Amino acid sequence: MSDQVLSVLIINADHKMGLALTQALSRGGARVLASTARGAAGASAIRTAGGIPIYPQLDRAESVRAMIAAGKASVVVNLVAHPLALSPYAAPNYAKHLHSFNVVIAAIVQACRAAQVERFISLSLGCVYGDTEGAIVDEDSATQADHPLARAALRAEKLTLDAGADILRLGYVYGDDEASLALLDGVKRGRAFLPGPGKASFVHQDDVVSAIVALIHAERGREGRVYNVSDDQPTTHNAFLATIGQALGVGAPLKLPFQLIPDEQRSALLTQSFALSNSRAKAELGWKPTYASVSEGIERILLLQRAAAAPSTPTTAQKDLTIA
Repeated sequence: MSDQVLSVLIINADHKMGLALTQALSRGGARVLASTARGAAGASAIRTAGGIPIYPQLDRAESVRAMIAAGKASVVVNLVAHPLALSPYAAPNYAKHLHSFNVVIAAIVQACRAAQVERFISLSLGCVYGDTEGAIVDEDSATQADHPLARAALRAEKLTLDAGADILRLGYVYGDDEASLALLDGVKRGRAFLPGPGKASFVHQDDVVSAIVALIHAERGREGRVYNVSDDQPTTHNAFLATIGQALGVGAPLKLPFQLIPDEQRSALLTQSFALSNSRAKAELGWKPTYASVSEGIERILLLQRAAAAPSTPTTAQKDLTIA
């Protein structure tokens, strides 16, 4: 990378993982432009994280390219796949986000090609390997387009790899984002969930952030490198929920028969099994997950929640400021 101040454009940054990435890069001395679709609320959150909010029309390549040019961005990080990478229990409406994902990816790729950015990083999904029946898969393993998410992710991967992008294939992401916290609340309140017998890889959002930062600062090797990013201990979706219940002190949630909620896309993901090898990211990027297992990651989330809920005693300076 250049000796000049690093300028990074983060696309779809107005969620907890995007804001954490914005903060990590800005604290590291980078100039960070971060896109939001949440208006003033999103802009405020981005500024608080140390970034500069921008409002490109992501389905128009000219708009994205203009933002790259205005910010003189040498690095573009595409987080559009983030909502699709969440746990199937936490993920929002797949149809809505698949449509957005399919529409904007081509525009982003076109803009990055035209701007000739130095580094283009894009998120993808571990489910592209299909149901491997729990077998450990690495980046050279075969992929399967047997699910709408996998098909969309593989189409996006082809476009971005052809443009010289580096790809991070994620395990199911969880953290202190709104969807994950809603999931924790549902477990705490005794909600019943669809069964999840499939064994899959998971990853805490902070570990995705550290992987992206490591990739940005890594020496540039050959273009179009793919990295699996996950924790070290794959687990079933059922065990993921049970871990949450145990940490909350309420036990494992009850299960609903699939027939009661005919959600074929979600049900397919909950029954598929894949376990990601993260060895390449460790070896080539010098990265490793801070939270090596779901239990460690969930404990971190609850620790932050407890800290946020604890009453604070104002310092003298805070008291003076309040009086003033």
